[in-house]
Amino acid sequence: MSDLDLIKADPRELIDLIKSSYYNETGETLQIGSDEYAAAAAFAYVWSILIGRVNDATLNRFIDSANGVYLDAIASNYGITHRPDGNKATAIFTLETYLNHGTIIPAHSIVVSDDSGNDFTNDYDLSVGSSTSLQCVLYAVEGGSKYNGIPANSITTIINGGVYIASCTNTTMTDGGTDALDDDDDFREWLKIQIQTFAGAGTYAAYQARAIQADSRVKDVYVLHQDDAGYQKGRVNIFIVTDNDPNSYVREIVQNYCSDDAFRPIGDLVVVDYSPIETESIAYHFQVTYPQRFMQDVVTNNRNDRILAKYNAMLQAKIGKPFVFEEFCALLCEKDENGVYAVDAKPLWMSAPAYPTPIYPVAGGRVYIPSLIWENAFDPKGA
Repeated sequence: MSDLDLIKADPRELIDLIKSSYYNETGETLQIGSDEYAAAAAFAYVWSILIGRVNDATLNRFIDSANGVYLDAIASNYGITHRPDGNKATAIFTLETYLNHGTIIPAHSIVVSDDSGNDFTNDYDLSVGSSTSLQCVLYAVEGGSKYNGIPANSITTIINGGVYIASCTNTTMTDGGTDALDDDDDFREWLKIQIQTFAGAGTYAAYQARAIQADSRVKDVYVLHQDDAGYQKGRVNIFIVTDNDPNSYVREIVQNYCSDDAFRPIGDLVVVDYSPIETESIAYHFQVTYPQRFMQDVVTNNRNDRILAKYNAMLQAKIGKPFVFEEFCALLCEKDENGVYAVDAKPLWMSAPAYPTPIYPVAGGRVYIPSLIWENAFDPKGA
């Protein structure tokens, strides 16, 4: 860490200091080859080694600079006794079952394989629905990227659980597995997130960190805050953006991970969903009034769309920043680079499918307001 005030101990500089002190005390020059010079050189060498050890010990007290067993020792202070084994790969499976509607298949009671040593199991209880065909997520029996990339329809051998299911197949390619964090830098970044989680379980930051860790396909997360529209006390709304289609079952993986009793405060109801910007398409109707003299510029240059594009770009730079209707209307009324401005701008609530509430975007989403319907008015008396 460059900002730590470490002790400097250059043996050459130390010998020069001893020579200067020797001259001041005796009036003589310390000669190379003399017994005094040999003693001074030995002292300077040993002293520099000791200072180096002190500096190493100082550096190894901090997460940003500790390495190896010292980094492990810091982790142990937070109850982490070993480095994580990595995330488990997952896939969507179709299971044909003998069981009746409502029957529970206990966690880890099913193990299936691709006959190449890659085994998958149900990490959570499964509930049989009205059909004998059950779709679910199965997990690799251990973490590791080696379980990724197994093609669809390749995992069909039942190792355990024949009393529950008659057949199985993975309908998607396996994905999401990560290797153990043996590298110090990777472990260091993971540990920082864990410490944040331990320091505030139940807080927004803790749930956000937990959701990101749940699966490597989760690219960004937003947790609804107390001042956000739709917030309910005791209910934790988590919105995620993934690199897959919303039908990839990543939502269920994050839901299970964030609802784990070992992490979740007992009073919290966790609800995970895909970010609204990935699943909703709503057109809002805006009425914008301009002075008459700006008609040509507004119509020819599509001013409203240009302002919307700039506003959405600003939102995309900050996770969780909502589309605020009042703020957007104020932006329409500001002068642009051509000196054009609106004298009034407002959303027409009655033409929207429901009263508009802020949409909470997550970085990586496509758009924030999918489309706006513009109704321009031009006032001859407008200032």
